[in-house]
Amino acid sequence: MPKGRKRPYDNNPPVEDDDKIDEEAALSNMLFGAEPDVAANNAANDWSGFLQADEQADEDENDDSNDDSDDDSGSKTGVGPAWVDDDDVDVDLRAASRTSKLRKTTEENTVSNEEYESRLRARQQEVSLKVGGADFTSWADPTGTTKPRANSYDSDDSTESLSNVLSSAAPLLATSKSLPPTTISSVRVQDLNQVDYNKSTVCSVKFHPDGAIALTAGYDKTLRFFALSSSSKEPSSKIHGVYFPDLPIMDAQFMDDGGSVVLCGRRKFIYTYDVVAGVVSKISQIGHRPEKSWEKMAVNATGSMVAFVGIDGFALVCKAVTLEVLGTFKMSGTCRTVAFSAGGDYLLASGSDGNVYKWDIRMLSSAQTRPVYKFKNQDGSIVQSLAVSRRITAVGSESGVVNLYENNKEDRGANFYSRVEERDPMKAIMNLTTSIDNLRFNETGEILAVSSRREKDAMRLVHLPSATVFSNWPTSKTPLGYVWSFDFSPKSGYLAVGNDKGKCLMYRLSHYESDL
Repeated sequence: MPKGRKRPYDNNPPVEDDDKIDEEAALSNMLFGAEPDVAANNAANDWSGFLQADEQADEDENDDSNDDSDDDSGSKTGVGPAWVDDDDVDVDLRAASRTSKLRKTTEENTVSNEEYESRLRARQQEVSLKVGGADFTSWADPTGTTKPRANSYDSDDSTESLSNVLSSAAPLLATSKSLPPTTISSVRVQDLNQVDYNKSTVCSVKFHPDGAIALTAGYDKTLRFFALSSSSKEPSSKIHGVYFPDLPIMDAQFMDDGGSVVLCGRRKFIYTYDVVAGVVSKISQIGHRPEKSWEKMAVNATGSMVAFVGIDGFALVCKAVTLEVLGTFKMSGTCRTVAFSAGGDYLLASGSDGNVYKWDIRMLSSAQTRPVYKFKNQDGSIVQSLAVSRRITAVGSESGVVNLYENNKEDRGANFYSRVEERDPMKAIMNLTTSIDNLRFNETGEILAVSSRREKDAMRLVHLPSATVFSNWPTSKTPLGYVWSFDFSPKSGYLAVGNDKGKCLMYRLSHYESDL
């Protein structure tokens, strides 16, 4: 070769091997949507061009014969692919665990390149819609007027159905619908507030009714909203936070079907926050009540009513958003806790006298404030917490005992009872030895979560209706800390646990097919 003359590929070295070409072709297909076989052929043609130029340079240098020149000039007129990969004909979905999830049936093993690309596109589009394809305020709009961006790949029912399946991290084939009574399958995922931990105790954690959003609040006076991640390996993203300079928050809950949040603490005033409009409202006094502190409350299933724990044995029922007092109920002793029935027709309260009171909210219009039913908790100590499912009422006491009572035995019609009924619980849970501060059923009523903030790692999950405690959670290595709050996602796919360190741990409950 003459001095100073470079080979055509000196500044652009060729690809080292065929495997690298395969990887680049696949990457090009994922990023730019090119057909897999076209991308591979283009790469092959580029490599063939390098070879041609190299051959021509060698021929000029060595003054080859006219026959060689003719052959070379003939090769310029039509160059075919340098290689053809037979694997490009069909894609084996069993080759990797990720591609195996793209199968529609267990018998399906291979698909064409076009079908493979179509399924990948459908999955990518679904994931992108979950992360950033819709207005973040749409989750808080109870009217449903805010619509997500249209999905051009879901033009027919079959593609939409496939996208819904592929977007879920749950197993495609469920082996059993009943929850095993002794052990529970759970996996810790990224903390809910990992991108912005609370600066102090997480006193409240709640999922939005649609499950895609959750809030945390605590003594650092900040209300934070997070959008749950669609991947267990990625943290939830923070939407925004609201600072309340004069309120260390002790409880925060969604109301009005998720359109608003009510916040309370050891102050005589209460805040509400409109998550759609972003407006903060301060309510200086509820009715004409003399309370100087509002520390506990409960919201009914529809979010239309809020019940507060008052002083001197009073429990207040208020209208959501405006907090207009709808009625007050009086019990003997000090009121410590309130809870709505699963259907929302009754309010239950209990406290220092150890009795559980039940009022019919439907009778508020008749100014009837006498309880329709009351019974003595068998433990005999102060009742600290209540939780009600469709079948069971759970009563947590200061002694650490949780008694479970069947609801069907409480049906006494519209009669009013002045006496306290003696009842035997169906089961007593005695796994904790300190005061039961929080009780909550999951949506299906199969799990009861029990916790105490007075002892480290004091949290248990109870299987129902067998009333047995799951033996494999938590373990000695589960970093719960001192548990102050927890909540199940609407479809029981997640359990969020807030502790004294400002962290909100997240656990995926694998039994439930929905990830929310």
